[in-house]
Amino acid sequence: MISTANELQALCHTLSREEWVGIDTEFLRIRTYYPKLCLIQISSSSGVWCVDVTAFKRLDALSELINNQKVMKILHAPDQDFEVLLPRLKALPTPLFDTQAAAAFCGMGDQVSYASLVEQVTGVVLEKAHTRTDWCRRPLSDSQIGYAEDDVRYLGDIYHYLEKRLGQTGRREWAEEQFALLSRQEHYFLDPELAWKRLGRGNSLSPVAQQRLKALAVWREKTAQDQNIPREWVIKDVALMAVARLESIDSSSLENINELSSGQARRWLNPIQKVISTMDVPQNEVVWPRERPMTRAQSDHCKKMMKKIRERAMTIGMSASLIATRKDVEAVVRGERGSPLVTGWRRKALGDSLTEELESLLGLSGR
Repeated sequence: MISTANELQALCHTLSREEWVGIDTEFLRIRTYYPKLCLIQISSSSGVWCVDVTAFKRLDALSELINNQKVMKILHAPDQDFEVLLPRLKALPTPLFDTQAAAAFCGMGDQVSYASLVEQVTGVVLEKAHTRTDWCRRPLSDSQIGYAEDDVRYLGDIYHYLEKRLGQTGRREWAEEQFALLSRQEHYFLDPELAWKRLGRGNSLSPVAQQRLKALAVWREKTAQDQNIPREWVIKDVALMAVARLESIDSSSLENINELSSGQARRWLNPIQKVISTMDVPQNEVVWPRERPMTRAQSDHCKKMMKKIRERAMTIGMSASLIATRKDVEAVVRGERGSPLVTGWRRKALGDSLTEELESLLGLSGR
């Protein structure tokens, strides 16, 4: 394993001259808000390495490598990897090639697993012996290290296979557009000011209680981030909603909330009182508006469009859910602007006729 600054510097210098590198991570997320990065696996045409992240305070050489625009970064379904890499490296690996997304564009299935791709492309069947390993514990056994290395060992083979398939199908630009979307940093850091959007049941509250809930959600997220503890350890969602319903907040009212422990009630009384007392918003403003049910005409159009999209997806050999979900189509039928279905690669996948029909449905809103 790479465990010294000199080893890491030498490795990254060597890898900076490669055409591509494969990357995967192992991490823990049990008692913290931020996932704890334990191991970074890297592959290239020259070999496979494991970087013992626990041995380093700084990973500047690795940050420089993942920012090197001359080296393609190959990952499989990198959402969680990006979430753990961004806080530590202050950047995301770009340019990106996501093997799961690329496989979907090649008609190999939606959300296909890495193990499945390895078997389809190389014929190798990967073992599942260490799926529950504590990757931050040291030392790791040779078997554990070998298992971790396998997670990047075949990324190069898969990359070359899928690159060829994308070229044959004429969908390389579609995939690159999707890779660029996946590489946007804002997807992997939750702005505390937007934490209220996670709470989908707020529309059951009165407008003033909704405003309280929004403010409390922002406070909880900031607290969880500052103390690096899971947000549910601060206050659970159901307890947060119960607090938002309170007309007055004191020790007695908090202690009467069943989902809030007495310790939490005492610990958070003053911060919660401060949050509520310093709210500076119109108290009659609705945060979570109730969504109007679709009309029968809208529902019928949605069903017809979903059927046509499934037929189109089958014709071009792609997963329908990759192109459009029912929620996507419902948004168009309701007249919501900015739909991804009528722009970019999805517009090309759907074809002019189907796209024009979707655009015409924008006029059905409210009928």
